[in-house]
Amino acid sequence: MSKVILCSGPLAAKPYLFGLTNRHLYSLEELCYSLYENVYVVSDQDFDESLCMWLDEQLDEKKLAKRLYSLIREEAPVEDKIALVLAASDYYTENEVKNTIYLMKQMGECSPVEKWKMKGDSYLEHGSYAQAAEEYEQLLRSEQPGTMRKSDYAKVMHNLAIAHLYVGSFEQAAEEFEKAAQADGNSASKIAAAEAGKLARGELPEYARAKAAGIREKDYDVLIEEWKEEIRKAFLRG
Repeated sequence: MSKVILCSGPLAAKPYLFGLTNRHLYSLEELCYSLYENVYVVSDQDFDESLCMWLDEQLDEKKLAKRLYSLIREEAPVEDKIALVLAASDYYTENEVKNTIYLMKQMGECSPVEKWKMKGDSYLEHGSYAQAAEEYEQLLRSEQPGTMRKSDYAKVMHNLAIAHLYVGSFEQAAEEFEKAAQADGNSASKIAAAEAGKLARGELPEYARAKAAGIREKDYDVLIEEWKEEIRKAFLRG
């Protein structure tokens, strides 16, 4: 878990192994957190009879277990199951739960790759660069890329490069931008690869060079940060 989780309910004597994250859970709050943080990739396979039994026997959440089991048998939409579990705890507010379900419905028929990328994109858009890089790298390491379309691979690689502008190296970012450009010929990736390459060699990118006249050398870092922000704002969606 990436943060301390305050649990108001009982703790399980025997933990539940949540397959999606491969982590052992000891409380309803931890289950809610795991679902909420992984909403982009949660599927029906993450809800089964063993989860219901754990809720019943280890946490004494009998009503929740019974209702969840009914939803599983009815083959209800996965967002209904998530809403039920999140609403059973006060760990998230009513608005947070509603927004989560709205997001899931918006995702509609997105493929697992698209959903996973959306999670990375969300981190990137909000400036959580290390988390974004981790999501993109996990996606690229997973079995999914074997079936990824070139355009999807290019977008993931382009956005990973943006994250690495902040938490990696310019050289690493340049290589990833270049891979993105090679995958689908996107001009934005090609230009970014050239610009990041210049920074890796200690040169100013064209964006900064055009504004550098009359600026003291110690202020060049400000221009570079502005360039990085321009690149981040133009990350590849979809």
